[in-house]
Amino acid sequence: MLRNDQYRIEENKIILKGLGVIGRIEVEYKGLVHLKGRQGRLEIHYDPDERRWYAYISFEVYEKAVRGVWGKVPQTPKGDLKAGVDIGVNNLFAVYVENGVSLLVNGRPLKSISHYWRVGIAKYQSVINKYGIKSSRKLRLMYSKWRREVKSFINAQVRKLVEWLYESRISVIYVGYPKNIAQENGNFNTVQVWSYGYLLRRLNEVSEEYGISIIFVDEMYTSSSCPIHENGCGRRITRGLFKCAKLNKVFNADIAAAYNILIKGISITPSPIGIGVTGWRPSPGLNEADVAPNLPALATPRTLVL
Repeated sequence: MLRNDQYRIEENKIILKGLGVIGRIEVEYKGLVHLKGRQGRLEIHYDPDERRWYAYISFEVYEKAVRGVWGKVPQTPKGDLKAGVDIGVNNLFAVYVENGVSLLVNGRPLKSISHYWRVGIAKYQSVINKYGIKSSRKLRLMYSKWRREVKSFINAQVRKLVEWLYESRISVIYVGYPKNIAQENGNFNTVQVWSYGYLLRRLNEVSEEYGISIIFVDEMYTSSSCPIHENGCGRRITRGLFKCAKLNKVFNADIAAAYNILIKGISITPSPIGIGVTGWRPSPGLNEADVAPNLPALATPRTLVL
């Protein structure tokens, strides 16, 4: 670990200095530096499985390059709309904006990635177990590649979502926080495939880049409650669908959940202590009557699918 005055970056080299009797070392690196700002500490680690050295530098970021285009960080939201976001497995994100526009982001490729590696790892592990071997470099590399592919997909979809929110003039998003999974009640899909902890962290970090505030609310009952009525008039009729018995109308259950999260978020705001759901207090803003007239958008082609 080196202080920020013990190294500098020049072109494709990291120059280490102030190393006592060693003096100075120049190290070439691969990759692009996509951040500008005040550099922090430098940490260098060796991965024995990858057989590579990695350098990690902390930044107080002022500018960031996204697909080769530099922009200041954080940006200023283009509007002041609010949106509810429901996170799931088949639909990675379901979004409902207070103006009636909704969005679905497909999460099935993430399931395919994880199930592909799960099968491959199980087959290889059964082979080495015959020889009394519980682990190997190849097995660890398979796990590592699995996690990298999962994180790569999550990063791409999170950035795509936040860019859409930014262009849609949204300044605040209310995200359903999966409290039950946080209490270690998850299964393979929710923990290994979904990687909810990493997903929520990346959603928070990327939203911050675009100046979008993110508030986590308890998602309990949001996917099983009627988005129009409060007296339990509806129910889930099949996976992905919710039916209101009074109107005899079917909604996408994830979009309905996103709508309910939005309603819940604009009426209660979490304590700044953290991500939990304690310390609620009334919040100024929209009320249910302001959003309900837009609800028919749930059942129209205005729902976008990515």
